[in-house]
Amino acid sequence: MRLFSLISLTSIIATASLGSSTGSSPVNSVNGKKPNFVIFLTDDQDYLMHSLDYLPYVQKRFISEGTQFTHYHTTSATCCPSRVSFWLGQFAHNHNVTDETQPHGSYYKFQDNHLDDAWLPLWLQQENYKNHYIGKFINGLDASNTAAPKGWEHFEPLISPGIYNFTNPIFSLNGGPLEAHPGVYQTDLILEKSLVRIDDIAESEDPFLFVISPTAPHDEIQANGVFTPPRPAERHKHLFPNAKVPRDPNFNPLVQDKVGWVKDLPLLTPLQINEIDEHYRQRLRSLQATDELVEAVFKKLEEKDLIDNTYFIYTSDNGYHLGHHRMFAGKQMPYDTDVRIPFIIRGP
Repeated sequence: MRLFSLISLTSIIATASLGSSTGSSPVNSVNGKKPNFVIFLTDDQDYLMHSLDYLPYVQKRFISEGTQFTHYHTTSATCCPSRVSFWLGQFAHNHNVTDETQPHGSYYKFQDNHLDDAWLPLWLQQENYKNHYIGKFINGLDASNTAAPKGWEHFEPLISPGIYNFTNPIFSLNGGPLEAHPGVYQTDLILEKSLVRIDDIAESEDPFLFVISPTAPHDEIQANGVFTPPRPAERHKHLFPNAKVPRDPNFNPLVQDKVGWVKDLPLLTPLQINEIDEHYRQRLRSLQATDELVEAVFKKLEEKDLIDNTYFIYTSDNGYHLGHHRMFAGKQMPYDTDVRIPFIIRGP
């Protein structure tokens, strides 16, 4: 498909849902009803390392039965700026959330700039949509700052330090007290919460937006601040023993043609490459619970007869590199590995 950017998503949903405000019917509505939207938003999921190839339910439900945009790009290859752009339809230099932490980023910056005064959830709410969110929102939601942004009927985000801990998730519902779940696998808990939410959603005739955002395949962050590869669910920890990062021409290249600090990076050692490949396998393993989440949510909506008037979107906030251009593991770079991300949409 054609080149497509993350900030265009706001336009897609606005066009499909707000058509009645301009005197036209919502796009692909059923029996005159406004369409629903279910968005699966992963964290740091690559496109060019073929992670989608390892997700059979995403393949079955969305890629085979929907449209995949194969040149879809984020405009900022880092979490907070990208996720805010996702909802505002603006570049980071316009909404001014330009980092992950204060003073230039995080949920504190989002609040200081009053960005929820004019953004997609609020616009949808003004069109009688009921909006629901479960999972990772952006950094900066912690015990001292759980206030829910405007526009959400049900806002249940992951709260720090449980955002990047796969077996000790912490949630808060609509700005309420913290809810800790020690020893529970994060994505499985998001699945359970999502199915309960669908039961409630099905009781209403109102159109809805439902965002489900697991942290996988983002790295886990330990109590000492050290980043480690993501932890898969116990049932998935032995999968893909022979998977390796695709050896594309930009993987640990013999000839380095980049500029700035990247041009001076040494070749990766065999030991580093082994670590990179294991990191890649852990990312794929951590996504298996997300794939199961996709299937369970789809089947539950099917059971509730909510498929025929619902758009499904599967995407991520940014990509990732592993060994590309001799870089070890990370994001935030202007290269395709970091800015080109999955985007699949299945409509009525």
